[in-house]
Amino acid sequence: MTRVGAWILHSADAVAQTADVVIVGGGFAGAATAYQLARRGLTKVILLEQEDLPGRHSSGRNAAVARRLVASADHRPLAFEGVRFMEEPPDDFPPGRYFERTGSIMLGGPELESKLRASVEEGRAAGLGGEWLTPEEVERLVPVTAGATFVGAAYSHDDGIADIAALLDAFLKAAHARGHQVLRNARLVGIDTRAGAVTGVRTTAGAIATPTVINAAGAWAPQVARLADLVPLPLRSLKRHMMVTSELSWTSRTWPAVWDMSHDVYFRPEPPGLLLSPCDAVETEPPGESTDASALELLADKLERWLPRLADVSIASVLAGLRTFAPDNNMILGEDPRLRGFFWCAGLGGNGMTLSPALGRIVADSVFGQAPPAAHAAERFAMVEPCPH
Repeated sequence: MTRVGAWILHSADAVAQTADVVIVGGGFAGAATAYQLARRGLTKVILLEQEDLPGRHSSGRNAAVARRLVASADHRPLAFEGVRFMEEPPDDFPPGRYFERTGSIMLGGPELESKLRASVEEGRAAGLGGEWLTPEEVERLVPVTAGATFVGAAYSHDDGIADIAALLDAFLKAAHARGHQVLRNARLVGIDTRAGAVTGVRTTAGAIATPTVINAAGAWAPQVARLADLVPLPLRSLKRHMMVTSELSWTSRTWPAVWDMSHDVYFRPEPPGLLLSPCDAVETEPPGESTDASALELLADKLERWLPRLADVSIASVLAGLRTFAPDNNMILGEDPRLRGFFWCAGLGGNGMTLSPALGRIVADSVFGQAPPAAHAAERFAMVEPCPH
């Protein structure tokens, strides 16, 4: 769970009555956007967080694997930018170690071999260290893969694990250093508009006059849109579980993360054991954090079938969280063409941590009038009649 400084305000504290921008949601999407807006000189920014601490939901409930060897060409440059930011933060970002390069391995059966081999070549062409591994080579790197069913693997030397708590806190601290306020225990209850433009918001902590609202509310993003009398863009939230084992003496923290792409199951070191997921995806309304026994059964079945050396591990804890997707699995970024001043940073699909530096930059640029990449622009889904204001 994220660590936060004492400078974050309670909803009972005094709130500025005006702001250049109000950001809804204190996870990676909102925090990174706040930081990028601060870099562009905006100091009257208020970030609303409905919980007692930012990062309570999806941003604090992910596997922390930062992958650049990704399948989508639309995501790849953003992933490169994100990991590069974590490895070498700008001078105005709090110093820290936000990323550990451990590598990642993506296993595949015959039906995925050509796709995974192509990913390796595309990654190498972009400057990423990667190679195709045989099953024997994978087993030498991660002995517990012995007996698994795959024909080979895409191996990225340069992927790794992020410190999600430190990274999120650093975004918030960097924004605060330029005058931004983070208001916790503050729930959005209304968005005011006039003549097709945002004029302000109403919250449980009071009203704020603002011409700009950024919807970075994760699984709650459709609800935020409704508060502006907008038909929500087509987002759906899928619950996924992660399990952490008891202590395992035979694991090594130097192992790369391993993802069996053919059978949708992954694991990585989580000292003193492993973190695993059966990659379940059940459409669920937020907050979606209750755990389901069926996910444990799914994990047990997949391990027995596809990673037999892990079949007998003992599970010590289970965590569930939501990942929110658009129909094309790309993000929804930038201004909604139906309402001036209403911006989206949503549909991150479980990639928010890795992509956050790039997403924050894109949305901040869009506030200043620069169009986001067409593949991620909100307008691709918002071509409907505007609601009356």
